[in-house]
Amino acid sequence: MTETATVKRIEGTTILVGCSSGERCETCTGGSFCALTERIFGASNPLAISLSPGDRVEVYIAPGTTILTSFLLFVVPLLFFVAGFLVSTPIFHLAGQLARVGVGFGALAIGFVFSITVVRRMERRRLPVVTSLLGRAESRAPDTSGRE
Repeated sequence: MTETATVKRIEGTTILVGCSSGERCETCTGGSFCALTERIFGASNPLAISLSPGDRVEVYIAPGTTILTSFLLFVVPLLFFVAGFLVSTPIFHLAGQLARVGVGFGALAIGFVFSITVVRRMERRRLPVVTSLLGRAESRAPDTSGRE
């Protein structure tokens, strides 16, 4: 999926870009990625395009990245909950339903920590990619008001 974004700032090899609801979002399927409000996210620039803040760029976001991240953040913790609930009786010898649910919630918390750690480690390798420069930043007219 491609998205039009604006370069916000450049930090080393990472280009921080933002997209907002006014930028082609009515036809974009990635609205949930940008949260329909301006959201700044990192992108890589493997083509070494000369960019500066304010430039309009096209960013490619691999569909698999969004799906994998969603799976890790939502499904994996639930699997941890189910596993914690099911193994609480044989391992901890818990007979009460409330105790088993408590162990399940503990496992759910561990699942969230695990998922967030994995997603953060994958983040650098799965950055969206700047594919083209769509327009340069509009140059500002010099301030003639005499104020600083």
